[in-house]
Amino acid sequence: MKIIKYILLGLGSIFAIFLIFAAFTAVDSYSIKQENELFVKNFAESFSQNWDIEHVKKDLTSELINQIGTPEGKRIIKIFESYGRLVEMDDIAFKHFKSNFNGEKIIQLEFNAKYEHGLAVVTITLQEKNDIVKVHGFHIDPVTDMSKQKEFSA
Repeated sequence: MKIIKYILLGLGSIFAIFLIFAAFTAVDSYSIKQENELFVKNFAESFSQNWDIEHVKKDLTSELINQIGTPEGKRIIKIFESYGRLVEMDDIAFKHFKSNFNGEKIIQLEFNAKYEHGLAVVTITLQEKNDIVKVHGFHIDPVTDMSKQKEFSA
């Protein structure tokens, strides 16, 4: 009987630790989202004004700048241009978080976007290093078929 009592106490303790960890994680993810929401909003609005990398270069990691400079990167930016300007964004949600021992944090936020020529779900990946936040990646997943809105060449 004592063995069962100790097993149940042990399982109860593990469950309590799990609940504390879950609560801490929920509060921490909310805090991370709040801290970066304005940055993401400003970046998305600014970048979509003319889809010119020079306009937002200060907000991009060097790795992303290098990727955008490739022929494939330039082709993708041309596709983004067909979306037009960002008209509205909502439902900004925390998607992913990763922290390294070297102090680097990777944060993914996702939101619904309404552009001049269609709707999309946008995921922006941020890199925080030495308390400096920069865009490390972005992905635009169209909800409407953008190719019908405007022609572009690859």
